Amino acid sequence: MKAMDKAWKLRAPLRIAAEISLLVGGLAAIDYLLLAGNAFLTINPNPYWLPVLLFSLTYGTEAGLMVATITSILWLVGNQDTPFPGDFFEQAFHKSLPPMLWHASAIAIGEVTYVRRRKAERVGRRLVSTREHLAVLASYLTKLHAINRSLQLQIVTQETGVAEALKLSSELAFGDIDHKLKVLHQMIAVATRTSAFSCIISHNGNLAYPFERFGDLRRTGVPPQFLDRLALHNGIIT
Repeated sequence: MKAMDKAWKLRAPLRIAAEISLLVGGLAAIDYLLLAGNAFLTINPNPYWLPVLLFSLTYGTEAGLMVATITSILWLVGNQDTPFPGDFFEQAFHKSLPPMLWHASAIAIGEVTYVRRRKAERVGRRLVSTREHLAVLASYLTKLHAINRSLQLQIVTQETGVAEALKLSSELAFGDIDHKLKVLHQMIAVATRTSAFSCIISHNGNLAYPFERFGDLRRTGVPPQFLDRLALHNGIIT
């Protein structure tokens, strides 16, 4: 991208020079081939105003001054033998008036063009920055939406779990021992959010598996490192 920008900057002056040559050269050819060759002296406004205004508005002061200088040379060369009325100073004034106006206009309009171009560049940079910020905000908004949805799901799940646990705890007062073991198994499953667990009770060195017939896991034996944990958790480990 930088190489393309550099190549474009190198080609731009050549392109501007070619455009000036075509437009000013075309007007000069019309003047010398079809008219009197006096730089459109009898035409008002002078057609050489066209390239001065056009290039000043399009490219700025430098291009406008370049065109103003070329047209001024054509004006002075075409009217070097033209007898203007008045004394020497009046003749000098009449000869120099169009070139002075062209240069003044090129400077004024070119500077306005530069100001307008710099303002457009600032607006463009702000637009790019705003789009980048909007993209970041959209990304954060998507993440926040996902987090909010996850939190809502957790809240609903927890509320459902609490309600179910309260319901199951009320059933512990009824039924025989098998019913109570089944209710306890369901309460542990609600708390752990899985029914794939084993509950081992250690009493006087003996191990019991009260939920063996309810859980998804079967008795597989207790690893030696779990024996210390049995003592630390009052004889119960899940």
